[in-house]
Amino acid sequence: METLKAWREAENKSVPEAATDVGVKRATWWRWENGIRPIGIDSVDRVSAVTGIPASKLRPDIAAKINGEAA
Repeated sequence: METLKAWREAENKSVPEAATDVGVKRATWWRWENGIRPIGIDSVDRVSAVTGIPASKLRPDIAAKINGEAA
């Protein structure tokens, strides 16, 4: 996902550093950043807290679920 890459580059972090900050494996971060795998609903809040990117922007497809709204 371009947003994650933009955040990582703005923070001058490597993929391993960003992954460590969020508490995931390097490969997981890389897959998220490159759009190969979406951020899991169980990880969205943590990624949002670390990056400051709103959860609804990280996963707009599940924004209603993230916000506790009915789908």
